[in-house]
Amino acid sequence: MLTNTLLKYAEKFEWQVNSDEDFTFGEHKGYLYSLMSGRNFTAIFTPVAGLEIEDTDKLFDWLEDNEKKYNLLNYEITDNFLCVRLKEGIFARSVNSIREIIEDLSNLFEQIDLLSEVCVICGKPATELNKGLYLDLFCYMHEECEYLEGIDVAGEYEQALEAELNRAEETELNQTEEVKTDQTKIKELSAKMEPYKKDFLQDLKEILAVPSVKGPATDTAPYGEATAEALNIFLKQADRLGFRTKNIDNKAGYAEFGSGEKMIGVLVHLDVVPAGEGWHHSPFEARLIDGKLYARGAADDKGPAIASLYAMKALLDDGYEPPCRIRLIIGLDEESGFDCMKHYKKVEEIPVAGFVPDAAFPAVYAEKGILGITYQMNRPKLDQEFQLIRMQGGEATNMVPQVCRFTLQIDSDKKIDIEIEGKAAHASKPELGDNAIIKALHNIVSEYPDWQDPLADLTKEYFNNHIYGDDFGLACSDDSGKLTLNVGKITVDESEVTLAIDIRYPVTVDGTIILEKLDAKLEEFGFERKSHTNSPPLNLGKESQLVLTAMNEYNQAMDCEEQAVAMGGGTYARAIPNVIAFGAVFPGTPDVMHQVDEHVELDHLYAASYIYKQTLKALAENER
Repeated sequence: MLTNTLLKYAEKFEWQVNSDEDFTFGEHKGYLYSLMSGRNFTAIFTPVAGLEIEDTDKLFDWLEDNEKKYNLLNYEITDNFLCVRLKEGIFARSVNSIREIIEDLSNLFEQIDLLSEVCVICGKPATELNKGLYLDLFCYMHEECEYLEGIDVAGEYEQALEAELNRAEETELNQTEEVKTDQTKIKELSAKMEPYKKDFLQDLKEILAVPSVKGPATDTAPYGEATAEALNIFLKQADRLGFRTKNIDNKAGYAEFGSGEKMIGVLVHLDVVPAGEGWHHSPFEARLIDGKLYARGAADDKGPAIASLYAMKALLDDGYEPPCRIRLIIGLDEESGFDCMKHYKKVEEIPVAGFVPDAAFPAVYAEKGILGITYQMNRPKLDQEFQLIRMQGGEATNMVPQVCRFTLQIDSDKKIDIEIEGKAAHASKPELGDNAIIKALHNIVSEYPDWQDPLADLTKEYFNNHIYGDDFGLACSDDSGKLTLNVGKITVDESEVTLAIDIRYPVTVDGTIILEKLDAKLEEFGFERKSHTNSPPLNLGKESQLVLTAMNEYNQAMDCEEQAVAMGGGTYARAIPNVIAFGAVFPGTPDVMHQVDEHVELDHLYAASYIYKQTLKALAENER
């Protein structure tokens, strides 16, 4: 139903209202508009099939510049209509304020010479006879076009934008000194895996199609049916390629070849973090676009898992007879606590050395410590009309949350639901994301400064400069990098608040001290620690034989002189002795693990596969 404001608008400007009073529509300065009411927003629709690609930037820039002025909720172009949604607060907008926006928008259309009298489907000129409603929206449309596919203004703009971004990426790669990866060398190494590329890609797409997020345990699948399905598919692929395989209670598995008392290992995982929202394509339907394969798990860690499998296949086809066994060990609970590796170690053999392709090149000699902490607070009963009734944000503690939703009680008669969108990233690099939980809390504190709640006090005191621990007095660093802090999940109801926090601390720091300090800070606001995990740092040193061997193979393959590095991520390397993280992301490549539109460049995967082939051979030869 239309709000009173929109009904008054229609009456004042003589716009038409449909019989159910769901929408009103009319003209202004020759441009056609439709107005609708949503829950806590007003939507303005106008056809933009005549919009030129170069003017789309001007339109979006104008909307962005005026976002605060008009209190915009969001805006988009879909089906060749521009939709602008206006936030509605406690007090309804006036008729004049809506008119002002339509006036200014029409003036902008005149400035960019937007053609108004064009068919919304085909974009070709139309006449008054073609004016009417399509999808309940006022527009011009040729009768014969109604069921045609037509043009796609938004799609053409996205393609142009993608091309521009690709050009910018190329320029950045050419100009940024930090990017040391030789792309020509990548192509050369990729070409060495040419005989395997077709099957490699087919197997990778098959495993990416499985939504192997940890799920409810069953009698046969301790981490959920999807993880077990991924393992069984992978083992069938390995069996087809000629390897001995074993399923270890649907918790882990392996594929191996060779003989001998000792064993070299590659440790991979097939579980993935939740896909989250905001993907441009289905996260479990792999899409190949400009040499990049988009899917959840493409980079972390299914792509590197297939790369490792085909590295072993290449050795097998070469007729290489290693002095020891070479085993690809597959886990299914890496993202949720390594229970799979704990089980593997209880019932299976441990490799004498190995690597984990779940990070970046070159070799990683040290990994920061990881704290995963859950806090709870019983909410006090507050004598005030305004209340935060509920909040839900984040899907995994080791991800920067993409979305946070909450419900506010404004007064005894009014409640509003709000959704805040951020940007997902890996918790070890919170600076690459935009935490939706923190944004949501600051949004409430900013809009309602009189909000009385311990959560409001916590936000004001400690969630301003927190990602490196500064606000909490936890900031510290060493050669492995700075401490990082990520508020990964929040649940709020009328009785309690639950916070899940991820901290990555430097290798020379005692994690128990960090934990005690954070406990003390949060206790000030009534929070109590309910559970925690502490995975101590890993530090093999740059001069260990394993690190030196991996670095030698990497530098030789890439014709460079890189040094081993430390990182904040946590891999299976900390679960098995004498194992390091090693690739498969090359220096200068954007980190897209745990992010929306996760992807991997296929040439990079093929090149990594070749490097793994050479490294496995070198590690095996160390055991002669």
